Amino acid sequence: MISPWILVILVWTLGGVAFDLSNGEDLHSFMTMPEARPIKFNVTYHDRSRVSAGFFFVAPYWNFIVDPPVNRWMPCQMGPHIYDADGHLVWSGACQFGDHNVFDFRMTDNIDDQQHLTFVKAHSFNWDSKGEAYVLNHKYEIENIVGVTNQLPTFDTHEFRVLDGGRSALVTQYRGAQRSFADFSRSSEYSWVIEGGLLELDMDTGEVLYDWNSAQELSLSESYQLHPDAVPDPNPQGHDFLHVNSVDKDSLGNYLLSARYTSTIYYISAAEHRILWRLGGKKSDFTMDFTFSGQHDARFRFTNSTHMILSLFNNGGVDEYHDEDCSSGLIVLLDLQSKHATRLGYLPRPDKGLTPSRGNFQFLPNGNYLLNWVNGGYMTEFSPDGQVLMEARFHSDRYSTYRAYKFDFHGQPTHPPAVVAQVHGSSDTGYMTLVYTSWNGATDIVEWVFYAQHNRSAPAVRIGSASKIGFETVFSTPGYFDWISVEAIDLYGKVLGGRRRSGFHRTRVPAEWEMDHREDRGNGNGNGTHPYPTPDNPETTLFAGEDPGGPVVESELPAEGRSTFLLAMVLFVSCLGMGALYCFRLSFRFGGWRRAYYHLVRSGS
Repeated sequence: MISPWILVILVWTLGGVAFDLSNGEDLHSFMTMPEARPIKFNVTYHDRSRVSAGFFFVAPYWNFIVDPPVNRWMPCQMGPHIYDADGHLVWSGACQFGDHNVFDFRMTDNIDDQQHLTFVKAHSFNWDSKGEAYVLNHKYEIENIVGVTNQLPTFDTHEFRVLDGGRSALVTQYRGAQRSFADFSRSSEYSWVIEGGLLELDMDTGEVLYDWNSAQELSLSESYQLHPDAVPDPNPQGHDFLHVNSVDKDSLGNYLLSARYTSTIYYISAAEHRILWRLGGKKSDFTMDFTFSGQHDARFRFTNSTHMILSLFNNGGVDEYHDEDCSSGLIVLLDLQSKHATRLGYLPRPDKGLTPSRGNFQFLPNGNYLLNWVNGGYMTEFSPDGQVLMEARFHSDRYSTYRAYKFDFHGQPTHPPAVVAQVHGSSDTGYMTLVYTSWNGATDIVEWVFYAQHNRSAPAVRIGSASKIGFETVFSTPGYFDWISVEAIDLYGKVLGGRRRSGFHRTRVPAEWEMDHREDRGNGNGNGTHPYPTPDNPETTLFAGEDPGGPVVESELPAEGRSTFLLAMVLFVSCLGMGALYCFRLSFRFGGWRRAYYHLVRSGS
């Protein structure tokens, strides 16, 4: 029996991905989300002032074929992810969806008046699940799961396109069937083949509302992949002679179907269940002043009774075979009367490379275009006149994304922010509290506000604030503070989530405290020789971080406090001659003058 690890190595080697699996330099690591290690995402701007606003929607995968469990990365890394304009992680859905391959991850706003997220989750490795499509709300909660209700072996991963109103969705389909090789003048021979087609599904029930597949009228001889001398395949999986990869629907109710292995785009009548015309391939109904092959993501952009404008991602070939030197995005005009097709737009891959499979082409709201070149997550944004405004890619080629999009999305997770607090230092050097915070999926944070408490029942005292930087923000403040909580603030100064403060988090102590003191945390009155230091009381501590607001303590400055303050200031100035560090440490021994000074400033006296 072959070892599973040998199979893993073989798959990796044959996949042609050249990256050291033991090297985690390309992966994020977060204190507040240790269960996940999302891929880093790098964004380069050539003219940032002209790019479309929005977040990047990607779904990193290592192996397009579903991985066996032994092949799974832990912590979670695969699945739906959102990054901001600077390449910072906004949301990782990897763990939420089992570190599983997902495809066609996008935002859709045509279901109702709310934003939703949709994607297809691939079938499981052992086939106990056929796969299904998911619809999430803007809170990342599952609203709907659409499964396969007919005899299809799997829910195909190429397409899940929700139609206006959210009542139905378009998907591609694959199914095995036996065909005669009569198209190759071998009528006595039969082979299993993979028929391709499209389905329109009811979103609530999964009922098939419309079904068209290639067995109805496509000849095997249209394929560039299946040759006349092909050997009949006894396997029900059979020869994939068509390989459909996208489907769209126009205002007339007709469908546009893209097939990679015939290099053809099919326009299919909904009413008549037949092909009305072909664009490209061996049987094109149009003359063309351009070429394309192995294409993906064919879309309607404009239609009327005489003309049609389409966009498509032109791979320029299939796998290792290519007809062109460079992949591109194409915008084409079809004259439906003269049956002539003209190229209106051409957006070549900036690095002059080829995308051997997959890819997509998005029209952005400001008139720009986003092209996803797939491998390594490489994508570019073009201006309407074809200038490259932005390039982005994963930090390594460890992962790719089948499709990539940009959307102006507002995510509002219902779970609270994540917080981790640590204290460092000693009684000799002073203490410093570090607080790490993040909120997986929250898109509108501009600032974090930090609080501490003296104990569980004490009031929360603001100890500082910090601008949100990246996915995980780190805040530091002198002193040892415990019972930490945070609030997320938006651009308008409002607390996100309706004053949803995080839960209380106990501050972690250094390992050497555990070894040296061997004492339970608490008030420091244990029987050990070296009890734990006592956390500072934020209600009586003046300096609690680099925050102009400081801790809010409601009390008046007593008369004797002014004398304490003046005396402390004299001592402080005198000690400057002993060294700044010594003076700073000494100042923290005298909480009285700090409190007095704080109240004096607050009272305006």
